[in-house]
Amino acid sequence: MPISDWNSFLKKEENNLLLFSEDSTLRYLPSDTTHFRFLPKDGLLLLPRDYFEKENYEEDEILFTIFSSLAFYPDWKRNPERYLNRLDSFSKEKEEVYDLLERKVRYYQVENEEAYAPRVLKAYINRELSRFLKAIDSYYSLLRVEALWPQFASTEERSRIEDLFRRENVFEDLHSISHTYRGYSISYLYSEFESYQNIPSQRIKRKLTERVLGVKRLTLAKKIMMKQVMEEAPLEKRDRFLKTFLLPPFLSLWEKDISRMVMAHQNGKEQTDSKNPLQDHEDQDNPLQNEEDEKKALSALAEEKKERRSKIQQALSGEKDLKALGYEEDAISLFHHYETSVAKEREEMKKYWAKLIGDSYEEVLLRKKEERKGKLDPDSLIHHYPSFVEAERKANYKNLPVFEEEEWSRKDKVLPKTIDLSFVIDNSGSMKSGKIEYARKALSIVLLSLEDFRVALEKNAERTHQKTELRVETYLFGTKSKQVLSFTDKGEKREKGIINSIVTLDGSMGSTNDGACLKVILDSITPIEREEIKKGKKTKMIFEITDGASSLAGTTKKTVEELTKKGAYIQAIEIGPKDQDAEETFKFIFGEKGTLLGEELSELPTLLINKVKTGLESIFRNKD
Repeated sequence: MPISDWNSFLKKEENNLLLFSEDSTLRYLPSDTTHFRFLPKDGLLLLPRDYFEKENYEEDEILFTIFSSLAFYPDWKRNPERYLNRLDSFSKEKEEVYDLLERKVRYYQVENEEAYAPRVLKAYINRELSRFLKAIDSYYSLLRVEALWPQFASTEERSRIEDLFRRENVFEDLHSISHTYRGYSISYLYSEFESYQNIPSQRIKRKLTERVLGVKRLTLAKKIMMKQVMEEAPLEKRDRFLKTFLLPPFLSLWEKDISRMVMAHQNGKEQTDSKNPLQDHEDQDNPLQNEEDEKKALSALAEEKKERRSKIQQALSGEKDLKALGYEEDAISLFHHYETSVAKEREEMKKYWAKLIGDSYEEVLLRKKEERKGKLDPDSLIHHYPSFVEAERKANYKNLPVFEEEEWSRKDKVLPKTIDLSFVIDNSGSMKSGKIEYARKALSIVLLSLEDFRVALEKNAERTHQKTELRVETYLFGTKSKQVLSFTDKGEKREKGIINSIVTLDGSMGSTNDGACLKVILDSITPIEREEIKKGKKTKMIFEITDGASSLAGTTKKTVEELTKKGAYIQAIEIGPKDQDAEETFKFIFGEKGTLLGEELSELPTLLINKVKTGLESIFRNKD
């Protein structure tokens, strides 16, 4: 049924939109815009409310179009520059078409006509190639939506989706005689709803049914693209497949259409009796999409990514004007003291982070037997495609590299999407007796180094297209507890949270009640998060520093046990003078998860960072 209450609809679909977009900060706002509009700086996706209501869209139809608009959003955020410059990677193909057009222009002797100037030829090529890419992207988008939300693959929903596409004239080019190549572009999407036999053009049908690697091209396309959907393949990998198997037929049909093209004299005037074949006289674009707005959104994401990287690099360094953040001179001096005192360790940790990430993606040589039939590795086939074509011509596949009986492969470890680290630090009055200095230094090394690790993970995600988000929170506890840095803090708020975690650690919060603080963390773990931890999609680690026995040992022990059941990795360190009762209580609560450091306070910074390293190594290091 049509939407009567947009707020209720968006509230109902909130979790689905979050899971599909992979962005908890993205908000959805119905507006009078005529198409979807991303406003990355505002964290908004404007929905074309008036269009939906005018066309009587049902709730499921609206949800489908929103999902379709978000199909590439996670990869957009990771690699906006690659999408902005996508056509540049097709320079060889563009040059070939340009040469063909240039010969055509010379044949008709219209090289001096403004209507056939080089810039017009290039604009035409870019436009038509963009049409092709958008058509294939629409097919990929449909496969992704149906894979993540199978209800859209039902017969009833399929029928409604087909109707949507027809109302938006998506399949119009299938009936074009002069634009057969355009019809080919959309034929993959069309074949999801109707038999390819219903396509009017025999030339298109021949391209779809041409056998490649022993199967129809249409079958191969769906098989590989479904695999890419499940792997969340980045644009670079998708385009590599596209260039090898889907683009050549498009270029072949395009060249044939160009060969039949008539380039009449335009004389610089608007024609009434003859059209310039290079002009776009038909508007078959999706009414819900706008190419210019898409480019603006990608540019904004690229700029945001650049600014974010710059801020992270400046954050917590001498380049940051802490007075501008509202800090007094004493706090600034205190923070810079610890920042300077851990500079050497921080530089060493940068090298460690690089090695840790490298270990995770280290190539592991594994022997595996290559199958001569059945499943084949698309990347290997693409790499050796010229050899395959030659082997096919000779009908001799014996020496084709993809059919070697043994080959070396790379084994990568699948990392969790989120790593949550909680630091629970004793800020009770007893910490004032010489322990605060070491606790501050330990916290400084950890928090500042983890900021560097965050930067390293972002850079690594650009190369590997496997995003792992590192989130950090801090609690100071005494009689009560206070969260100083939150997982959701961003930008300057996160920077201030890190600084405050260090400068407000002053032993001013009464007695020791770590149990209440740990209970807050326990209660914050939602059923969804628990399931994510269980499936390896999220890792949760808790590190505590305390100098005394917990006020409520039994309750605290139970909380620790519940945290462990929910999949949390816990490590605690007790510092201070030897106290048998306190030590026994500490052991009772934490058992093997606890370490008694005693009065060796100078070892605290090293011990804490080593415990963090041990926890992270369990994630990033491959183990046979």
